[in-house]
Amino acid sequence: MAKKTTTTKATEADAIDFRKRIQKTIDSLKALNKSQAEVAKKHPEFGKLATYSIDGLTKLLNGKEFVNFGLIADCPRLVKHFAKHRAKAKECFCNCQGAVALVGRDATYYEGVVATDLTQGKVDTLAHHGWIVVDGMVYDPTLERAAKQFGIKLGPRRYFGVALSFKMVTANVVENNARPFLDLSFLT
Repeated sequence: MAKKTTTTKATEADAIDFRKRIQKTIDSLKALNKSQAEVAKKHPEFGKLATYSIDGLTKLLNGKEFVNFGLIADCPRLVKHFAKHRAKAKECFCNCQGAVALVGRDATYYEGVVATDLTQGKVDTLAHHGWIVVDGMVYDPTLERAAKQFGIKLGPRRYFGVALSFKMVTANVVENNARPFLDLSFLT
């Protein structure tokens, strides 16, 4: 059976635009953190005000973009795992970190953002997300499961994120129940 792959047309300009959007968000969060620190100094009665982590965003600036993705059914390394451990919708971190921890070093866990609803002239919908990469191809069990469960047709999408080591992923699965590594909570 031939491997099905889908490619989203992306240009270097898209990647540059994406990095500019991340940098703009970082600058906004830095300014917000600075102004909140100034308010806290002037008004100690407010107590500690929330500050926003920019760690995850900074890591994303050095991330990698993927536009090629395939179906789990076309990746023998993942088929066996997902036959035993069915992916759940809205559980991307657990689905993908668990798979990488059990499949081994043949698969790499990536975390970052997925851009969906790629329509010319519209703003992408960005979501904090985790996925698996095998041989340079993205496999996304979570979106596949959600598509089946909710009857949604998967459209074009782009993935942009950072690879996390096998050692880090397995430790996170055991110690933290596969929580996300990056703080991108402002996206949701």
